[in-house]
Amino acid sequence: MEMTTIPAPTPRFTRDPVQREIDRHIAAFDREREARLRAERVASDMARLVALEGRRAEDEKAGRLKAEAVSSSMAQLVAHENARADRAEARLRELLGA
Repeated sequence: MEMTTIPAPTPRFTRDPVQREIDRHIAAFDREREARLRAERVASDMARLVALEGRRAEDEKAGRLKAEAVSSSMAQLVAHENARADRAEARLRELLGA
């Protein structure tokens, strides 16, 4: 049996430096894409919140205007009833004094 020398094996899983650089760029691209998608989701959520807050403010303003109209009408009603009561008292005094 003849003895031959086997050359020293190179590491089995050596990575080509070019491939390593490509992988690094792909990973950076993936991180950038994820950050962009996350930013888009945040912007979308913020837009929804702003729209909701705008609608709530409009509803609140409409409610406030309605309440002001009701309170104004009630004040007019109270003034009318006071005037009617004053006229009734005056008429009663007039009838009692006659």
